[in-house]
Amino acid sequence: MSREEKQQSQQAELQKQLWSIANTLRGNMDANDFKNYILGLIFYRYLSENLVNYVENTMLRNTKKYVDMFDDKSRVD
Repeated sequence: MSREEKQQSQQAELQKQLWSIANTLRGNMDANDFKNYILGLIFYRYLSENLVNYVENTMLRNTKKYVDMFDDKSRVD
């Protein structure tokens, strides 16, 4: 078995296991409802990661500390 065939076989097995886990997690929930729930979580994670990146980049440009960014004295209204 070549390396590529082995990799494809492993990916197929992983996909099978992931579907099995997803089916177990959703229980009696309809697949459409579960899809909406999971997509919401994925979107929330995307927003969270982007917020962290934004804050870190802002902190690199400015010399303020994270705590100072939320201090009332340092806000510009």
